[in-house]
Amino acid sequence: MGTLILIDRLEVQNANAISSPLTIGVPSITAFMGFAHQLQRLVHQTNPESDFRVCRVGIIVHDIDLQSRHFTGSRTRLKLTANTRGGRNESKKSERASFVEEGRCHLTVSILLDCESEFVDGRSALIERLQQLVMGQIRLAGGSITNMQLPDIREVADDDQTLRRLLPGWVLMERRDLMIESMKEGLDAIDSLQRALAIHHRRHVETDETADSPQATRVKWTHQRHQPGYIVPITTGYQALGPITPSNNARDRDTPHRIAESVITLGEFVLPLRLAAPSEMLWQYRHDGALYVCTQPTNLPTN
Repeated sequence: MGTLILIDRLEVQNANAISSPLTIGVPSITAFMGFAHQLQRLVHQTNPESDFRVCRVGIIVHDIDLQSRHFTGSRTRLKLTANTRGGRNESKKSERASFVEEGRCHLTVSILLDCESEFVDGRSALIERLQQLVMGQIRLAGGSITNMQLPDIREVADDDQTLRRLLPGWVLMERRDLMIESMKEGLDAIDSLQRALAIHHRRHVETDETADSPQATRVKWTHQRHQPGYIVPITTGYQALGPITPSNNARDRDTPHRIAESVITLGEFVLPLRLAAPSEMLWQYRHDGALYVCTQPTNLPTN
């Protein structure tokens, strides 16, 4: 592990909440990894001699507001934006052009960067440059960073004090082990995902001993999930569905293309104090044949 740099409490507006064809909520892990990679590229553009390199990324969510409409009762509908594919919203026949619907969310998030660098320009100069880039030239998961002042970016230690600084907040940890355990029992991937996320409502009828009538009963409802904890579906990368081939119908005809699908697994939001050290929350890329995913090297503590 190298030097840890904490970008504390970024306020992001209208981030892309649809991380895959099946999930909506927290943005994809690759969106946060791409944010760190873009920071690295912009630093190298301004200073080609810089050795700044981000190897792993930690994600801490302090607040998330999924854009939705609430109706009478328990009905909720998402606020989807209509983003046109072409230039004008209407065609010559006054018909609405084809569009892609996108769900949005506002979130406050902290990002922990594990950097391997000798800081040839000095740590203070790099942190000042990162502050300028974060506020002026970069987005996070397609959303705009709206902090009214420069974000608090500092070097931190891999100790308990850093974990306390992240409160109140929730660390996003990988729970792929829950999927593996369910699939060993004979369930497929979709059934494993549904079993972990389903909420079971059970009705219990109890005799009300305080009532005058001996036949009086009281109904009690309980809500339970298969696995305790704040379990959510997350998108961690992509799996290729075919070979690498040139594409004549793409914008960039010089770059080979490959058809891929999203890789979906389970994650859990946990309090930072459940971790032994900040380094346990770090995500990193893993490329294995047709798989290109983000993983965590350590397992979530069960205590």
